[in-house]
Amino acid sequence: MRSNLLRLLALASLLGAAPAFGQGIYIDHRVPPPGPPAPQAERMALVRHQVLAEVAESIASYRIEQTFRNLTDQTIEGTYLFPVPRDAVATGLSLTIDGKEVAGEVLDSGQAGSIYRDIVRRMRDPAMLEFAERGLLRASIFPIAPRADVKIAIQFAAPAERVGDLYALALPLKFAAGSDADLTVDVRLKSALPLTTIYSPTHAVDVAREGERAARVTFEGKPKGRADFLLYFARSESEVGMSLLTHRLPAQDGTFVLVLAPALAAAPAGRQARDVVFVLDRSGSMAGEKWDQAVAALKYGLRTLHPEDRFALISFATDVRAYKPGLTPAAAEEIEGAVAHLEMLRPAGGTNIAASLAQALAVLSGDAPRLRLVAFLTDGLPTIGETEPAKILQQVEQTNAGGRARLFAFGVGFDVNTFLLDRLAADNRGACDYIGEGENLEVRVSAFFAKVAEPVLVGPVLEFRGVEVWDTYPQKLPDLFAGSALVVAGRFRGEGSHAITLRGQCARGEKSYTVEGSFPRENRDCAFLAPVWAARKVGFLLNEIRLHGSNQELVDAVIALGKEHGIVTPYTSALVVEEGERLGRLAGALPSAPGPTSGAGGAARAAEEKARGELERLGYASGGEPGDAVPATGRESVALAKKLGFLTGLGSADEVASFAAQHGIALERVTAAGRTLLCIGDFHIDLAFTEALRPAMVEVEAFSDEYFKLLDEHPELSELFALGRDLVFVLEGRAIRVK
Repeated sequence: MRSNLLRLLALASLLGAAPAFGQGIYIDHRVPPPGPPAPQAERMALVRHQVLAEVAESIASYRIEQTFRNLTDQTIEGTYLFPVPRDAVATGLSLTIDGKEVAGEVLDSGQAGSIYRDIVRRMRDPAMLEFAERGLLRASIFPIAPRADVKIAIQFAAPAERVGDLYALALPLKFAAGSDADLTVDVRLKSALPLTTIYSPTHAVDVAREGERAARVTFEGKPKGRADFLLYFARSESEVGMSLLTHRLPAQDGTFVLVLAPALAAAPAGRQARDVVFVLDRSGSMAGEKWDQAVAALKYGLRTLHPEDRFALISFATDVRAYKPGLTPAAAEEIEGAVAHLEMLRPAGGTNIAASLAQALAVLSGDAPRLRLVAFLTDGLPTIGETEPAKILQQVEQTNAGGRARLFAFGVGFDVNTFLLDRLAADNRGACDYIGEGENLEVRVSAFFAKVAEPVLVGPVLEFRGVEVWDTYPQKLPDLFAGSALVVAGRFRGEGSHAITLRGQCARGEKSYTVEGSFPRENRDCAFLAPVWAARKVGFLLNEIRLHGSNQELVDAVIALGKEHGIVTPYTSALVVEEGERLGRLAGALPSAPGPTSGAGGAARAAEEKARGELERLGYASGGEPGDAVPATGRESVALAKKLGFLTGLGSADEVASFAAQHGIALERVTAAGRTLLCIGDFHIDLAFTEALRPAMVEVEAFSDEYFKLLDEHPELSELFALGRDLVFVLEGRAIRVK
């Protein structure tokens, strides 16, 4: 994909309807001859990329800083191109190189388009086509000393794109996938209205609320994978913001994501009272740094209690101890007394999980209309008392009838029983989090207590009127807390503007919120929604198999989703790769496989057999027993539990946002120009391509006159062509192959 002309592609892409920002292109002045680029060492590298943005109302001011490094022993020169958003404020554009202001040339989209296409024709690099409709800032860079760095800073302003009742910012990352640069994104949001939804469907951003009307959104990492960075935000006077995103292709059912985001000050007058039981493992294995962190986290949790709350503090090892019997009013002197009790405890002994849970739930057995929470923290397996996970679960089910108490579990280290903790959380309307070795326990547990400090709606239920909605995830909505967010993904049938109502219990009784949601007949924007929904469903199905035992129907559903959406996980990789190769052979892009599986039907069957074999190897075979999917303890078990937690949405909305490389979910698929394509090396093939379309398939030579004529007639194909020079796609009912 990267040609000799483009020595560096630093965040070069255009994403859908949202304005892209943050991409720079260094162009080497030593231009190689036309034709396929010959491989040779890179001369320039991107070593650091920083995006700083301030958004006031809906206008964003950007500062993009990029640092390039000359990897050669020669002084070199080049040209820096920066694709400018169409609606950028030109008077606000400025260019600084190594701290000195440099005169840059701003070209309109017409001039810029000619330059882009000229580069594509001469250099055979289709990636540049993504910018054909954009303006261009151009500046010369000379000299760049041997082995030296050059820092470039761009400043400009542009409005955020309006998507329904949301505003969208986009940061392209596709072409930085091969870069090892350090990436930092820092977005500050300011609004005259309260901020409700702040949601990234692509990355695990950190959202720090600064009151009702300001927030800071950050991400640090490497620009790996094919996922571009997207950030949505909404402003509303409502106590609970409900923001709807949809995607629908013609004559198909649609996909939606609904973000439920209570405002920071959404907890109504007469705050919902809580009964909170803190349960701490003080067995001998907790000794050391994790004990200190656990005690500090529980101190923080105690101090988040309000006067109308009640609490209990229980610790367990071989025996079970309580700060005081029953529930204690959260008066200041009682909280400090519980803190002093914590400080006197010392880890020693075995792990009596069953008895500690029994005592915690017994404390919460009253009928008062209060939100009941159990925060359960352990680093080990049950070794004292009842040790069979199935029997412990049965005891909890009997004691906590109907899941009245929400149970939140925290597993520390790799010796925890993930099957037990996940079932405890899932069966009791809570969530489970795992803190691995070296991770900061105090930060993670304290963040949980901060999140649940202000309940807004207990037992929320969604109602959709006038439109058919199904396959929604998570299937059981967790309670809503002020300043947090819940992401619901699902499928829909029907069209038009229809009411969406959220109901639940608050301190004043039942409360409901209603918004009008637009469900279109066709909407090609937000193509990422289908894989978001599919990833949620795959996670739900695999969790069901792991926790409750397998059956053929669930396995078939996992395989079907892998086929339809090109989702590659350790459980469906064989299927998707084989299906991609089958489509490639069908299109004539790959050599035919020898033997009985060379036909389309044989390859598909072989792919399913491979996928089933992979599922069986990991314990997901039909007829399996609950908990047999993988070992219930150990590093592999914790890794899988964390992955499925992110997929199913049981974690926080901020964490669920990322289902790409950050959480081990590889999506070997690309959405471009409203199409979903599988990637096989540098070859891309439209999932809509079928055997019936092959006889009339048209072949077009890349960069030929016919290629550019097709692009002139269908400008939206620029995003598709930018994927590479070998692809098969479907256009108006016919198959076209670019070679």
